[in-house]
Amino acid sequence: MLRQGMTSAIANHGESLAPLMPRAGFRYVFLGIENVLESDLKFLHASAKNTARADGKNLGNATLQAIEYLHRNRMYVIGGLIVGSPNDTVESIEANLAFARQYVDWPYIQHPTPYPRTPITDDFRRRGLIENEQLEEYDGTTSVVRNEHLSADEIEYLRWKAERGMKTRHMPAAFRHDPWFVARNVAKMAAHTYRGSTLRTMLGLEDERQAFVRYKEIRRQERRHYL
Repeated sequence: MLRQGMTSAIANHGESLAPLMPRAGFRYVFLGIENVLESDLKFLHASAKNTARADGKNLGNATLQAIEYLHRNRMYVIGGLIVGSPNDTVESIEANLAFARQYVDWPYIQHPTPYPRTPITDDFRRRGLIENEQLEEYDGTTSVVRNEHLSADEIEYLRWKAERGMKTRHMPAAFRHDPWFVARNVAKMAAHTYRGSTLRTMLGLEDERQAFVRYKEIRRQERRHYL
């Protein structure tokens, strides 16, 4: 069963809390990690929920400690991260993606999205970073704002390229949990995860950006279908 937990609460009380969680039905735990870089956490207003504390003092980012408690007690981590904040570079995005690859069992990676009437939207608009005003594309996984270093398309490409392999890596654990479900649906899951890719892509016979262009077109067609 999937549950949601606050990163700082699990880090601060995990020694006593985490052993009780499986008994209460926790198997997959969603953590709103947001970002592992302190500068991005401040922009996202997420520092407090990702700060470990002891004796009233801040001890730094709580993410690793929370994940350690959950894994030690045989739970899987679904990690929500956000990449593409105004000051992100290729290197900082890659750092977050590398963290997700190493520590998170199932990543859910999104981009900052300027939803109407939110403070973050005012900030993006003031900086002139909003590239896309089509609200039907404000789904969190379509990058609609650029930042100081990268276009929206480049930010989304970095996430898309890395995320497919991360999700595939979780398949053995899913199979152990429910082999019959995975056996029946593995082809559909792979097709969905690798939308836009072809055999030529898998064999390295074409630039992955060509697969990314096809993926973007598939997403556009999907939106038209559901509107």
